[in-house]
Amino acid sequence: MNVEKENMEPTHSEEEGEASNGVALPLTIGKKRKLVILDINGVLALMVRHSIPGGVSFPGGLTIAKRPFCEDFLQFCFERFDVAIWTSRAKENYLDEVVDYLLGDMKKKLLFVWDRSYCTRTGFMTPENRYIPLACKELKKIWGNECPNQPFVGGYYNESNTLLVDDSPYKAVLNPVHTAIFPHSYNEQTMINDRSLGNCIPNPIKYTFIINQLWFSR
Repeated sequence: MNVEKENMEPTHSEEEGEASNGVALPLTIGKKRKLVILDINGVLALMVRHSIPGGVSFPGGLTIAKRPFCEDFLQFCFERFDVAIWTSRAKENYLDEVVDYLLGDMKKKLLFVWDRSYCTRTGFMTPENRYIPLACKELKKIWGNECPNQPFVGGYYNESNTLLVDDSPYKAVLNPVHTAIFPHSYNEQTMINDRSLGNCIPNPIKYTFIINQLWFSR
């Protein structure tokens, strides 16, 4: 699934936005936006095959619970970065419906939505489930022109302006260092009082990870 974007090489001036805690943050740094690639399960939401508190039922027995502050975090990202979704789930597992539910009208702002078919198969199984094939997310597929219907010019993004956000470090083992961050997973054990997508310490992905990694370390 690819989502068209009107301007693949936007020009941005430096602006400032004020976070809900009163801290002024620049909306962009320079003219070229950086690319943030978000995983779904474990980062933006919890997806399981049974009932959970606050979960919404989907076809096929799937239940989804949004991570707290999900909408606020997505808005923060869209204001400052180019944003994409890359999941290792298969498209036929109601991926379109899941993205619609999580993003709503923000979906049209996505640069692309990639599923398992864009991942690299390894021949191994995941550590969490020996029945699920381990698939890696190779960023070189974004940086080059390797994928059909790519909605942007190859070479525009590279290892200096791309960040993968995934709760499974092994999915990034084929990528250069410093191109991914691995926040703690949103799951049934951690979902109570989880504030990782909010403005508060501890574990605020929004500030500790995104800002430090993209704005100040490059």
